[in-house]
Amino acid sequence: MAAILLVGGGPSVSPDSATWDPWGITRVNTDEATLGLWKEQIESGAMTLYTSDGNPASVTIPEDLPEDLAGQFDPDDLASRGRSLLRYDATPAVDQPNR
Repeated sequence: MAAILLVGGGPSVSPDSATWDPWGITRVNTDEATLGLWKEQIESGAMTLYTSDGNPASVTIPEDLPEDLAGQFDPDDLASRGRSLLRYDATPAVDQPNR
C-alpha cells in the first residue's frame, strides 16, 4: 500500500479511525508558530491524542469515547480486519490520603 504524507493539516488520526485516509496522512509542521498552536491544543485537552498500545492485533480505547471521537470508531470494521478491541476506564484516579 502506498500513501501520501501531506504538507500539514495537524496530527494524524489513528489508522483505526473511520476518518483515517491512507491516501492523505496529515502531519504537524514544525515551524514555531504552527507547533506552538498544536502544543497548546494538546496541553489544554482540546483534542484527544491517539496512543498505540503497541500490539498491532488490538485496538485499545476508553470505555467512554470523548466527544471528538464519537462516530469515528466502527467495531465491525475492526473485527473484519481480525483485530480485537480492548476498553479501559479513563476516569482519573482520585488521590487517596495515606491511612
